[in-house]
Amino acid sequence: MSSLDVAHAIALIQAAYAPASSSSASGTAIQTLQSTLLAAQRTPAAAWALVVPLLSHPDPNVQFFGAHTAHAKIARGELSSLSMEEQAG
Repeated sequence: MSSLDVAHAIALIQAAYAPASSSSASGTAIQTLQSTLLAAQRTPAAAWALVVPLLSHPDPNVQFFGAHTAHAKIARGELSSLSMEEQAG
């Protein structure tokens, strides 16, 4: 996943979940942002590629989304889709 893709995902998370945006964005706009993020979470390669960059981001909303993504993938049994090196890393 490119750094632009990661930056785009971070921008979407911040727009959807930042307290300031929730008061200024419409419910429909937030739902659209969330739908886009959930689509990325459903794509195994994209979701796994986002976990580490999101967890290492200073924004707690972004970190939470990264942790949630990892949790969802593990709970769905998708950890085995990673190589042994990726699982250990």
